[in-house]
Order: sequence, then structure tokens, then C-alpha cells
Amino acid sequence: MKKLIIIALCIVLAALTACSGPPVPEAAGAEGGSADGGSAPAAPSEFPNGGGDAPEDLQGGSEPFDGTAAPAFEAQYVRTDGYHENVGYPVVTVVSSMAALDAYFEENRGLYELSHGEQAGSASGFAGAIKKYDDDWFASHQLVIVLLEESSGSIRHEVESVTAGDSPSIVIRRLVPEVGTCDMAEWHILIELAANTFRPDARIPVTFVK
Repeated sequence: MKKLIIIALCIVLAALTACSGPPVPEAAGAEGGSADGGSAPAAPSEFPNGGGDAPEDLQGGSEPFDGTAAPAFEAQYVRTDGYHENVGYPVVTVVSSMAALDAYFEENRGLYELSHGEQAGSASGFAGAIKKYDDDWFASHQLVIVLLEESSGSIRHEVESVTAGDSPSIVIRRLVPEVGTCDMAEWHILIELAANTFRPDARIPVTFVK
């Protein structure tokens, strides 16, 4: 009798299991696509403001530096000849005060033509180019000086980009004419930035492009 009861219970359990069928999958929510088989939503944009373009504060412009990777800048280009064999060009100097700029001038005036020389668009030279800077200017600005040497005085330059942050860099385009002079030339490029763009001891690589 007990065997018959056990057999009957087994039959009932087997029948209930067969009727229940496979588990029904949950309907997809907002993170997994639509329940009717539609595609999942696109991945979030790389930039916080959406879209495929970098936000405006990563595209340079005229706004004061706010910690973004591409700060706004302006540049002056001054030819300051002074040939020296033991100098590894380019030389980059971060200047954050009028006192530091005066010290730079005094340290280099005997090595390069800082008191006169050729300034792009002007004949005032280095001394004339730095007259615009004073303590009030440095209260909200910073100067990065790039000293470089060219094999021809006919070559000119244009700062293409400045990058701050964890991977600082300066990119300078060399404007090389088809026919140039054979004289050596040294140039000071004065890059004007917002204050605190770079640390005073920052090591900033310079890349030249044509």
C-alpha cells in the first residue's frame, strides 16, 4: 500500500513539473534594450555635454584658463641671435612674475640680442616686446618663453597649440620658404597664457611640424 502511495506522489510531481514550462525571461528595461526586441540605447557620449565634439572649454578660445587641456593663448615672435654650441634647443622657461622676467632678461642679455633685434611685425625686438608685461599683467597671466635655433634666418614660426594638464606640450609650425638664407638664427617665442596654466618647474615638450 505504501509503495502505491509513493508511486502516485511521484506521478503527480512529474506532471506538475512538465506543466510549469521553462522560466519566462524578464522584460528588458532601460539598460538592456526594449522588450519587443528593439536595439539597446547608444553608449553614453565620451564628452559630458553629449554629442561627438569636445565641449567648448576643450577647444581653446579666449576664456581664462580653467584647468582644461587646451588653454587659450597668444604669442609674440622675436629674433634674438646669439650662437652657442653647448645649448640644447629648444629651451622652455615658465615665467610667472615680473621679477622672474627681469631676472631672465638680465641672465640672457649677454648671450642673445635682447636689447634690440627683429620682432615679427615690428623692429622693437625683445626689450620692446616685453614692455607690455608688468605686475598687473602677471596677476592674471603667465608667460612661457620658448628659445629655439634655426639653420636659416628665413624660417618663421607659428604656435599651433598649447596643451596643459597631465600631458603638457607645445606644437610649433615651422614656416620654411622654398629659398632661404644660410645664416643661423635664434628666436624667442613669448606665449601668453592665463595665470597658473603651468607649474613654474613644468617640463613642457616642444614638437615642431611643417
